[in-house]
Amino acid sequence: MRSSEKDFVDNFRQTQPKFSRLYACLLTHEGLSLAQYALLSELTAAARPLTMTELSRRLYITKPAVTSLADRLENNRFVRRRPHPSDRRVQLLEIQAKGLRAVKQTQDAILKILLQSFSRFNVSGQTMITSFYKNISSSIDALMKGTEKCN
Repeated sequence: MRSSEKDFVDNFRQTQPKFSRLYACLLTHEGLSLAQYALLSELTAAARPLTMTELSRRLYITKPAVTSLADRLENNRFVRRRPHPSDRRVQLLEIQAKGLRAVKQTQDAILKILLQSFSRFNVSGQTMITSFYKNISSSIDALMKGTEKCN
């Protein structure tokens, strides 16, 4: 492994647990678990109500686990269930204003830190970082596309 790769790996391994702790802190403040936040994030990203089956696939968890998360989130008014318009056996999960606020506040707190660091780079460095994030996103999309298992 080249020295630059070793530095990257070392820094990632130091930073990743810090992000985990930061998310835990932020989510505790919102009264959410990481799993609940993941569900709210999926609903936010989809920008439409999703079925429990869709959420199960997107989150790589069982339908009963989604139901349990939905129950707690609904009790705390982060989401609401509503009937599917064409299949009365299916329930849709719709994010509510409280859920949207929680996702936005959590993302804003993380983005504040990232943007502070980002602003320390010159334009060339910022362009490279932006390309790096686009590349990571594309790589994750390609890995996750069509898979039922998380590799």
